[in-house]
Amino acid sequence: MTNISLVKNELLKIFNGDSDSIADFEGYIEAAVACVYSSLNDTDYENDPRIIHLCAVKALNQIALTRQQDDGITSFKAGDISFSKDMSSATIAKELLKNAYDDCRDLLKSKTFAFKAV
Repeated sequence: MTNISLVKNELLKIFNGDSDSIADFEGYIEAAVACVYSSLNDTDYENDPRIIHLCAVKALNQIALTRQQDDGITSFKAGDISFSKDMSSATIAKELLKNAYDDCRDLLKSKTFAFKAV
């Protein structure tokens, strides 16, 4: 299994925080590690720096989505009843996750389906 403490350290670098700031998100980290580990082609690469980064970014994406769900409302207008939400952290986390998956493409099982013969 991928070393969770390595993932936490990577998440702290990305998150720009301290260990107390991610303590509430242990479940997200463990779920991200389990998900990525189950997708590995070869478990010899379970602690590859790209896999560690992917696990951290996957956890960060879930954290960003959770925080966005809390409210995320940045403005509200009562006259015409309009409001807006700040999507920046979730959007950035989603882009980081996409890039991390792209970087690990050769280490992960393909999820595509193709007919070999009919």
